Amino acid sequence: MKNSRHARKGFVAALIAAIACLVLVRTESSAQSVVAATQTLKGGSSVARLVARWPKRTSSEVVERMRALGNILLAGRGAVDDVGLQAASQQFGPDSELWQFENRTGDGRSTLRFSYHVKSDDLRLEDAEILGEVGLTEIDETTARGIMRGAVGRLVAAGLVRVEDFDPASASLAWRKVTGGGGDESAVDKILEYRFTLLRQINGIPFANAGIRVGVHRSGIVSSLRVGGAEISSVRQAGVEIASDTRGGVFSRKVSRADTARRFGLEHPNTKLWTQALMYVMRDDVEEDVIEPKEHYLFSSVMESTDGTKTFAPAERVSYSTTEVGAPVIVHSRLVSAPVRAPDQR
Repeated sequence: MKNSRHARKGFVAALIAAIACLVLVRTESSAQSVVAATQTLKGGSSVARLVARWPKRTSSEVVERMRALGNILLAGRGAVDDVGLQAASQQFGPDSELWQFENRTGDGRSTLRFSYHVKSDDLRLEDAEILGEVGLTEIDETTARGIMRGAVGRLVAAGLVRVEDFDPASASLAWRKVTGGGGDESAVDKILEYRFTLLRQINGIPFANAGIRVGVHRSGIVSSLRVGGAEISSVRQAGVEIASDTRGGVFSRKVSRADTARRFGLEHPNTKLWTQALMYVMRDDVEEDVIEPKEHYLFSSVMESTDGTKTFAPAERVSYSTTEVGAPVIVHSRLVSAPVRAPDQR
């Protein structure tokens, strides 16, 4: 009887040890696959497929984000009028697609113009008084970039964005200009505002539907801010971003940039190519999308009149798969939901 009991105990112990060994092997295999995937992602031979979705925020969340953004823009020059902010927000219901109103700071020195595009979670703000000042001394680009970096740091500190999602060094620059009189009374263009755009980065690849824009006035004051866009379901492993949703994963790149360029040339002859870039882009008019980096082309058809004058049609956007040879082209009818502007829209 004792021997039988000992035998059963030995069998159970062996079974537990075998299960533990199997779990360890599977865990090690899973860990090894993650490491292998992250190495190929870092090397560029693979791409991450992830799930992106437009966030749905409550009115109180929107108001809180507006308050935080307003105080970041003011940076001690005043404070958002909380009473006015709450009162203005009451006029927008659950079916509102756009919030738009002005908020006067308590000291009356600044008028903050807020707008919020609900579907794309796109929050924008500008200081009307600062942008009305044209005659002040113009700072240089290097100084403006330093001010932009400070504003991005404050956005991170306020919890509006994550530091790992953005790279200030990759910020693109456009300008808001005004025409004024020069010393000889001739009309000259003056830089009113340096406008820095930072796209959300996924393993070093930009995501067109989420980002930050920081406007720095010629006087050196932050004059406008824009933040928002789609959110990504992901986790970070070994320094790279991978999907936390089972619909995502890591896939080998099978189509080179040269291949897509040749295909684009055949499918879109007689065009002016503005930009070609590897980007994550959501499809139009979807609430949620499984995304992977595609070669994205921004271009215009060239039209020639009878006298030989060439003009450009409105810009178009198409994307080509990098993981499936011969996959259908994706035509983007619009990217108005993206909180960044394409080069032709600056």
